[in-house]
Amino acid sequence: MIAGFGWDLAASDVEIMYHSPVDIYIDQWVYEMLDTIERTGAKRVLIDSLDDLRSVAPDPVRFREYLYSMMQRFARSGVSSMMSLEVSELFRAQRISDPGISHLSDNVILLQYLRAESQVKRALTVLKTRASRHDPLIREFVITAHGIELGEVFEPGLDLG
Repeated sequence: MIAGFGWDLAASDVEIMYHSPVDIYIDQWVYEMLDTIERTGAKRVLIDSLDDLRSVAPDPVRFREYLYSMMQRFARSGVSSMMSLEVSELFRAQRISDPGISHLSDNVILLQYLRAESQVKRALTVLKTRASRHDPLIREFVITAHGIELGEVFEPGLDLG
């Protein structure tokens, strides 16, 4: 899949740490991730997805504690993180995360599907940017061989579902 974008992981500094969601032991996973960050000197981390981690956490409170602890450790180490969390609704997202998660984030970006005439289009909205102004408009985005490209602002009256 990555090769489809013209990226060569062998010639990059990217390291992928993959575990099947059915084989994750969250304590072990956290320590392995922290060891990988230290070993590689990583300054950016992508966790895909929080749903997988939540499903293996012993309870919701402990899951939020893991996230809070990770975010604090990343901040102290100068590591930027991006985490994905799938919302169950295809159209009209009713919430952006479980209670107690989105407040941990400095930035929240909503990717969603919108109906435009007889098509389904992808849309991006910056919902939150801590300590700076942001543009909260809903914009179309497309995924190309060059990456994600932002398009025009969706017009008012677009059918959200």
